[in-house]
Amino acid sequence: MNNLAKNFRSWQSYCYSRYISMSNVRKDKQKFKSKPPEKLERDWVGPPEKDSNMRQIQFHIPDSETALQKKFRMLRQDTLDFNNKFWTKHNDDFFREKELFVKTKLAEKKVVSDITDKDVPSKLTPEEMSMFYRQFLNENFRKNVKYNGEWYKRNFSLFALSLRVFLERMKFELLNKVKK
Repeated sequence: MNNLAKNFRSWQSYCYSRYISMSNVRKDKQKFKSKPPEKLERDWVGPPEKDSNMRQIQFHIPDSETALQKKFRMLRQDTLDFNNKFWTKHNDDFFREKELFVKTKLAEKKVVSDITDKDVPSKLTPEEMSMFYRQFLNENFRKNVKYNGEWYKRNFSLFALSLRVFLERMKFELLNKVKK
């Protein structure tokens, strides 16, 4: 039992060190050179897109795709596009407003420092940034509620359609077994 605990602790420390090393990598310096293969045999999940941070997905189209399976695949693609569009705009708004907030606050500090002859800090404190985060969330509350409602609606539709696709596949498999 002692050996098992030792291996587990070793594995924990390995995972933690990987987490720390990956968390220190800046996203804007990561370079992904990944493209889907010519012929997909299953869904391909690629790297996150730069603006939305959503992973690229290229869906496999089977040769014997039924109308129901095609409808399911198209709804999945449409939902992915919907999410990508929302998060691209949301992230763009967030970073633009954050930059404006930081510049404004630092300019205010510079004016105060000119009056008091103190050094101007080059960064805002976490408390000052929390004011921005709260303000941003409050200003975008309705957009987020609307997005969440649409997201739930789409996911329930996807779930219902996936269940129908599953039952269709089971029916075909049972019919094929009976014929043999």
